[in-house]
Amino acid sequence: MFCLVNLFQVIFLALSTFIEQNSLNHMLSQIHLKHISISNIIMDYNNKISNTDSIVKKTINEFLERAEIGKRKYGKTLDRTDLIDIDYLQHLKEELMDGVLYLNKFLDIHKNN
Repeated sequence: MFCLVNLFQVIFLALSTFIEQNSLNHMLSQIHLKHISISNIIMDYNNKISNTDSIVKKTINEFLERAEIGKRKYGKTLDRTDLIDIDYLQHLKEELMDGVLYLNKFLDIHKNN
């Protein structure tokens, strides 16, 4: 009886190790696939950017810089979920109003020249 219990323990341990190793192998293969997928996305993105004109590249960089500034300044991104639709329209209105102020200042400067 003692040998039978030990045999079951050995079999159980072997099966557990096998299952854990296969799960680990599966997880590693999934991570590898995700890494390849992300690498492909990055390479595709870089190829698209490198095959465009300087104005598009400059605009993309400006968007990325603005996103970083906004994240540092407000500690949030546009992925936030605490605003509703009307809040975004209010933000847009305020930004457009600022734009009109800058436009009027520019026109005033150049009217006097």
